[in-house]
Amino acid sequence: MIVNRKWLEKYTDIPFTSKDLEDKLTYLGLEATTLKNKVSDIENLIVGKVLDIEKHPDADKLTVCKVSDGTNEFVIVCGAPNVAKGQIVPVALPGCMLPAGFKIKASKIRGVKSYGMICAEDELGLSDNHSGIMVLDTDTELGITLGEYFDGKGANYEIDLTPNRPDCTSHIGVARDITLLTDNELRIPEINIEESDISVEKNIDIDIQDLKGCPRYAARIIKNIKVSTSPKWLVDYLESVGLRSINNIVDISNFVLMETGHPLHTFNLDKVYGNKIVVRKARKDETVITLDEVERKLTEDILLICDGEKPVAIAGIMGLQNSEIDDETVNILIESAYFDPSTVRKGSKLLGLQTDASYRFERGADPENVTYALDRITSLIQEIAGGEVSKGIFDLYPEKITYPRITVRFNRIDKLIGYEFDKNWVLKKFRQLGCEIHSNNEQEIELTSPSWRPDLEREVDYIEEVVRIFGMENVPAAKNLQIKATYEINEKYVFIEKLRTDLCGNGYMEVYNNSLVSSEMAEFSLSKFKPIELHNPLSRDMAYLRTSLIPGMLNTVKLNINRKNLDLKLFELGIIQQYDEESETKAKESNNFAIALTGKIEPIHWEDKPRNSNIYYLKGIIEEVCYRYNINKLEFKFQEHEYFSGLIIGYINGKEFCKLGQLKGMYLNKVWDIEKDVFILEANADLLFEYYNPEIRYVPLPKFPGSERDISIVIKEEILVEQIM
Repeated sequence: MIVNRKWLEKYTDIPFTSKDLEDKLTYLGLEATTLKNKVSDIENLIVGKVLDIEKHPDADKLTVCKVSDGTNEFVIVCGAPNVAKGQIVPVALPGCMLPAGFKIKASKIRGVKSYGMICAEDELGLSDNHSGIMVLDTDTELGITLGEYFDGKGANYEIDLTPNRPDCTSHIGVARDITLLTDNELRIPEINIEESDISVEKNIDIDIQDLKGCPRYAARIIKNIKVSTSPKWLVDYLESVGLRSINNIVDISNFVLMETGHPLHTFNLDKVYGNKIVVRKARKDETVITLDEVERKLTEDILLICDGEKPVAIAGIMGLQNSEIDDETVNILIESAYFDPSTVRKGSKLLGLQTDASYRFERGADPENVTYALDRITSLIQEIAGGEVSKGIFDLYPEKITYPRITVRFNRIDKLIGYEFDKNWVLKKFRQLGCEIHSNNEQEIELTSPSWRPDLEREVDYIEEVVRIFGMENVPAAKNLQIKATYEINEKYVFIEKLRTDLCGNGYMEVYNNSLVSSEMAEFSLSKFKPIELHNPLSRDMAYLRTSLIPGMLNTVKLNINRKNLDLKLFELGIIQQYDEESETKAKESNNFAIALTGKIEPIHWEDKPRNSNIYYLKGIIEEVCYRYNINKLEFKFQEHEYFSGLIIGYINGKEFCKLGQLKGMYLNKVWDIEKDVFILEANADLLFEYYNPEIRYVPLPKFPGSERDISIVIKEEILVEQIM
């Protein structure tokens, strides 16, 4: 983002030199770089004045100009249609090398000797405008270089903003941060609007159908405006930050954007069907043509601004051609809204379209700045383009965004930073930040963060603000350094690591498989989960997120069997995903673990008879895991399945926990080209964690020796083991 020093000085006094201001902004966390003037290194390029003009005696389209540099006078032949007596202009003298590689020299043009050239913007490399010569400010000193002229208009700084500072995407925001260092006043422009007697509600109706994507939407109506070129002061401000002038209405919108940081949009009211605005999500495969003349196919994740029958803008990103301001526009509707940052970010990424508006909405615009920005643009339009402003603002804000109270302790500030700050200074800086102070005493301050600082959510955020403003370089080095580590234990992570350790300790080899799979592998899910397709897959074999760990395990089994590694005890811990309509990301994930057995359970040994893998051993594994984690309510049921020779489903407290069984030989042979018996299990580690009881109770050894009895029970065949247990 680019800010201009002269523009900043509209809002606060700046006592620093240009280089010092660059350093101060960087120390504040706004990494700034002074942009070099494009014409500063061009020699013999000066500011001159057109003293008199005459028509060229031998050319109808040429003019002979008498030009002064304040000391000397010389003749220059000019072909620009807008050259006039009294103008202050950039003059390239003989020897000047222009950016295009063209060297100026004295020469005869149609018989008249010319000693230089009066330059247009494109000839100086400042823009692509070649409609006429560049006309400078009338009070400019003659004879100075053009580089000095631009330096006088204020240095430009490119600020590399971090994503957590949306408040500094504007000149007022940067000026507010400067006042933290200078203690000078922050000057916010006043609003002057003359309203008509006709209420805005009579001209427009607004319906927000997606309150999550658009918590607040406000609008004003101005009728009988005159679209024309912008005044010079407005063009100069925009050009100082690299923006091209279009017309007075669009230019004012861009000016207020750069001034306040709040994106606004103006619609041609006569093209808004039914005088109605509807904020809704796009329909599947809906298409629109944006202002850049590109047809774009939308998804249901993109938020739209519509009129009574069609979309007129992509919310927070770009307007559409069907409602743009043109030279014939008479009546306009001005939109000022607060859009959900994640909604705008998702829409911008899906469309591959980032604009000045989306840049700010993605970071979090100020929801309380909606009406001020709207009034500011309205007052400027009325001042520059005239028009009748309808009475009032149509402001829909159904659920006001609230901000929590935060307590900042002075001793916590001093302890973390290692320096004792003056309490009155800290309180003063919090007020300058814009905080609402609820109470303060010798121990703490209770406050609410300003709406333009969404990054200030915790006490430690304010402690960072204290040292940011005070300056880390001003904090004296501590003689003794004591650091006490504080952290929160992630209990689920600890549990997953314990499960991994236990499985490894029982002789199972861990494997890792790619979570991106083909459509065939994504459709294999014992729970019939709907797979999630990637928008830009690397290949067809990696086009979906996996819905089960089993296909990856079978790939690993096949790889090992093909290399004559026939006795396998494998496990994998990983995340699976399924489509979830209710989720913001349309995805729901869970931690699962899978086990695969083939061949012999233990290595061959002369003392023991070898045992082959079987379904009962697999069932015993899951029972052992539940027993180890103090889970007692484990039940099993049988179920027929197309891939399994009998599928066993395990339940914990009535919730489905795992599925295990022997895969059918026909299925293995046909799909996986595996000719050995494979026993496989997949279980939900999240459910295991939910019922995991880490408490271990110790009981004393019995006083007397134990006695064993071998009991045989004769039962009917249909009775299950867990019923007997």
